[in-house]
Amino acid sequence: ADELKKYQDWLVLGGSDLEEFVDQSLAEVSDWELNFKVLKAAARDAEKLPNEVKIDCYTISLLPVKQSVDEHMKKLQEALVASLRRKA
Repeated sequence: ADELKKYQDWLVLGGSDLEEFVDQSLAEVSDWELNFKVLKAAARDAEKLPNEVKIDCYTISLLPVKQSVDEHMKKLQEALVASLRRKA
């Protein structure tokens, strides 16, 4: 359960409509700048996630989680770019 909580925050992006969220949340150019910086930092942090974890005598692969996180971040970046183009 503790291991699950460690990685749960990484997957929260997949459960929301990113374009709607971005359109409603961002208004000023500085909002997009901040979000691009945060996204870049999060991508660096995601690279540091382990490929596997050991729980008791089991080894669990986190590669599907890492792939999902990467996909969600790409979708967020695309939503940010599309939103910025719409508002510009």
